[in-house]
Amino acid sequence: MKPIKFPKATKKARREFDAWLWTRPAVIRRMAKRFDPFTPYRVKATGQVGFVVSWNEGGTMRLRISEWFQDNPKIAVSLTEFDLEVFGLRPKDLMPYEAAQVQP
Repeated sequence: MKPIKFPKATKKARREFDAWLWTRPAVIRRMAKRFDPFTPYRVKATGQVGFVVSWNEGGTMRLRISEWFQDNPKIAVSLTEFDLEVFGLRPKDLMPYEAAQVQP
């Protein structure tokens, strides 16, 4: 299985994201500015790491978990078998992922 692809923060990608973002409701804009799709985030409760792939007007987000960032070997092994997305996450559930090296 191929590893999950995550977005590259190129200038073009950021411009396109910003243009799209201005068409969204204010609640989405606020969340997406704080939790952009180019930065990895950790789920505080589980330690899983991934990228935000959607924002909901109810104030929640969906995170695509990437095996590249898992510190816990049990989580990393389980992710090699299927893609994983976690939904219903609130801003308080996430924190920036601080890694010495981010692998593509």
